[in-house]
Amino acid sequence: MNAKGYLDFGLARGDLLPPMSISRRALWVYMTLLPVAAMGGVGLIQILQADTMLAKHLTVGHVVLAVALFVASLTDIMHRKIYNWMTYPTLLWLLVLSMAVTVGDALQLEVSWLGPLGLAKCLVGIVGSGAVMLIAYSMSRGGAGDVKLMMVIGGLAGLEIALWVIGVAYILAASCVVVCSIAEGSLRMLASALGRKVASACWPGFVLAPSADQQRQLSRPVPLAGFFFLATYFVMQ
Repeated sequence: MNAKGYLDFGLARGDLLPPMSISRRALWVYMTLLPVAAMGGVGLIQILQADTMLAKHLTVGHVVLAVALFVASLTDIMHRKIYNWMTYPTLLWLLVLSMAVTVGDALQLEVSWLGPLGLAKCLVGIVGSGAVMLIAYSMSRGGAGDVKLMMVIGGLAGLEIALWVIGVAYILAASCVVVCSIAEGSLRMLASALGRKVASACWPGFVLAPSADQQRQLSRPVPLAGFFFLATYFVMQ
């Protein structure tokens, strides 16, 4: 995440990793070709283990989403960014897979192994989850990568699950912030800063805005991708 939030783990951007040695063009290619490899892997499982629970529930879309969330979690923690080379190819492939599911269903073909949603539900999930995250983005000044990552989740899982993921992810993130604030001895300042921020927004002119120190406390970055990853896992169980 490349904007503001609450948690920074005490590390500056890039402290955990050296600058990327792989070119951006190569990363775009890798993420674009990922679903092709996923198709081969899932197709092989369907052939060799057709009667197993794994074959019945695993889809290409789920593999692509899992890899995308894992990569986004790493880059968000290590570089405070969710890169376009991850989100845009994944969104494009989800649209292609959902379109294939829609066409396959119309032709009465077995295409459930490609993904769980048809094109209409995929589009509703992308647009709906994106709209909800845009509201959170405008209120918290979070990273635009969080919005695009939630659109990826909504495109695969659908709008209802995506809304649950958003709620659970923010609860997990808030819980982590509270625990870290307790460990740092800054919970009282965080609570006071949040209270003044909300009150000053509701009653401007009557309640002072947070002080500079309190504003810095509120402006510490939170890498949300990892919480989206965990929330998606919990909700889709």
